Amino acid sequence: MYDGKTFETCLDYYYDQYMRDVSADEADNFCGYVKQYLAPLYASLRERAREAANNDIFSVQGTYSGDSALDSIGENISAISVDMKDVFTYMRENNLVDVSKSDTKMNASFTTYISGYNVPFLFSYYYDSVDDYLAIVHEFGHYYEEYINHDATSNIDVKEIHSQGLELLYMSLYDKVFPADSVEDLKDYKIIDMLYSIISGCLYDEFQRYAYSADDLTLDDLNKKFEELSVAYGIVKAEDVTDYHRFNWVDVHHNYIAPFYYLSYAVSAYDALNIFMISESDSFEKAKEKYFEIVDLGSDCGIKALSEKAGLGSMFEEEEVKKFRDFFADHFSEYIGEEKIAA
Repeated sequence: MYDGKTFETCLDYYYDQYMRDVSADEADNFCGYVKQYLAPLYASLRERAREAANNDIFSVQGTYSGDSALDSIGENISAISVDMKDVFTYMRENNLVDVSKSDTKMNASFTTYISGYNVPFLFSYYYDSVDDYLAIVHEFGHYYEEYINHDATSNIDVKEIHSQGLELLYMSLYDKVFPADSVEDLKDYKIIDMLYSIISGCLYDEFQRYAYSADDLTLDDLNKKFEELSVAYGIVKAEDVTDYHRFNWVDVHHNYIAPFYYLSYAVSAYDALNIFMISESDSFEKAKEKYFEIVDLGSDCGIKALSEKAGLGSMFEEEEVKKFRDFFADHFSEYIGEEKIAA
């Protein structure tokens, strides 16, 4: 019993604490659809992801970090929203952001809300690479939503849509920011990375269900399960498994301090990529409208209710996940053959 409630399982307790409006069975079904339809798609894109990550843009230093990144984002973000530009300016003018280089900074990026002042604060580690730029865009998605809703959005499944959704909208500005010969690679890198968020979110959710429910587990049992899931979710071919694909779960702190949290990365990335689908199949303006609609809805919705109210395809319906797969298979058709993604 906790806080006057009785829970039959550890999973039930954490779903209650995360204030999910999704049942454990619905989440389990979603992971099954991801494994069946999206894992083969992701597996067929691994080589494209590696190719994109080899672009010279990822080795450039001194250009896309710190104040240079803030200057560039502040200059361009009005193309998405004038209101967003105003919030960005407010953040900088009031020193509510730290993207500086320091040997004492924590190796992380996050946005937190300072309740005493009723303002968000953005903190981002300095790697001196283009990843700094992308991380600041991500965190400003959080910052903007917390500024607008005064930190009222408490559902963890929803909160990452604001950050990931802004990353995908901001891709429309890449040609103004990055060298022409890097834009396509950066876009593909970001989209495939978002697909990976869905894959890994479900993989760790399934792994944690096993770890927190099976009896008398040994370390060998856990390693074997993680290896099995890494293959099943398209992370690696069975013949290419290394110790990394057996033991990497040990370094993921969510497994110990936040069980069943990882699913949030999957469901939020799914809805964020739905915003991108709107921009590609309809228009960028429609995608922006959907993004800001989601920001407005976020303060009192779980992921299931939000997806329904925003008119996004439900990730808990098999046919919707298949449509999602088909869209991205077509988007990346240059790099994958139809026979590789047919299911």
